[in-house]
Amino acid sequence: MLRPYKKWSVLLWRGASAEHLSGSFDFVNRSKHRRQDAGATYAHPMTGKRYYLTTIGAWHRHAGRFANSHWLALGTASPGSDSASAQDITPAGTACCAPTEPGVAASEADSTRILVLIEGDEGAHLALEDDAAFEALPHPLAQKPISEAAQAALAVFGVAPGATTFDAAEAVATAHPLLRHRVF
Repeated sequence: MLRPYKKWSVLLWRGASAEHLSGSFDFVNRSKHRRQDAGATYAHPMTGKRYYLTTIGAWHRHAGRFANSHWLALGTASPGSDSASAQDITPAGTACCAPTEPGVAASEADSTRILVLIEGDEGAHLALEDDAAFEALPHPLAQKPISEAAQAALAVFGVAPGATTFDAAEAVATAHPLLRHRVF
């Protein structure tokens, strides 16, 4: 039965295809709502987080590729440790703590080992995997132990042998809370 108030049913009954009707019911001009610059990047690009062991110098070379990063110097002692002397404690760093003055102090700081949580797109993480100065730790939710070298570097924070990345992140979170694993 035909309903006269619906144009499309009459047209389809007469043999017209649905393609002929594609724009007839579009009351909103959608072209105004489209992006004018088709090559523009999205406001919220897809990024992922991953833990790495590296040096400040290597981190500084790649820092422009990261959406965000947080790091902790590994020559540090845990906050409640009595055995740490004042010169052994290095403050936890964030993404803006690269040395600015050239010289011996800068070269010593560039070789400081750090644990870093890097948020970046796939290209940034692929570039870090190709760089020998970066040791990627397993995904925090994978039940894979971290390497012996990583465990030895993180032992000052209470990371036990055979610990996973999740365990290590929880241990270093006492010194730098932003290094704790978070899903969102």
